[in-house]
Amino acid sequence: MGKRRKFNQLDYVTGEVIKTYSSIKEALEEHKIDRARLHKMLADNDGKFDKRHLRFAYGDGSNRPIKRYGIAEIEDGTNKIIKQYARIEEAAEAHYISEKTIRNAIAYNGGYVKTLGVSFRYIVG
Repeated sequence: MGKRRKFNQLDYVTGEVIKTYSSIKEALEEHKIDRARLHKMLADNDGKFDKRHLRFAYGDGSNRPIKRYGIAEIEDGTNKIIKQYARIEEAAEAHYISEKTIRNAIAYNGGYVKTLGVSFRYIVG
């Protein structure tokens, strides 16, 4: 469940955008680079691949993968967001349940927590 982010190939020296990809996977396949190496270069070397003279960056400016998702409490039937929480810990505290309960509900039960009669889902940004 990831957010699809645009991904740019940049000029190695100037940093100007050469090509925009709709996803990281597209860039990886075209240049035959593995995902682990790409994430390491983005984090440690500003997206530069010195040996190949390639440079990459996410299209939204941040050069790090999104690691935190917010949580939304969902109204059953309409899928309308009732309340948003910045972190899973906040949602758990507000409903007096554990974080693991929410994670398991999202992973295995479509977000529905049977004991509360409430549904949750991850949201980005």
